[in-house]
Amino acid sequence: MGWVTGQTERSIQPRPADRLVLHIFGALGQFERDLIREQTRAGLVAAFARGRKAGACRW
Repeated sequence: MGWVTGQTERSIQPRPADRLVLHIFGALGQFERDLIREQTRAGLVAAFARGRKAGACRW
């Protein structure tokens, strides 16, 4: 990525390869988030089927 060097300022614009890497990391993060949500939902459904309720215990 471009950086400010000395007293001359350059515009900070990412190179195409930098943008590609950032987009890949973003896509992988979103994919992981979706997997976690899917697994959490499946666990809640399975617990409900066994008669357990989600949430904090209330005595």
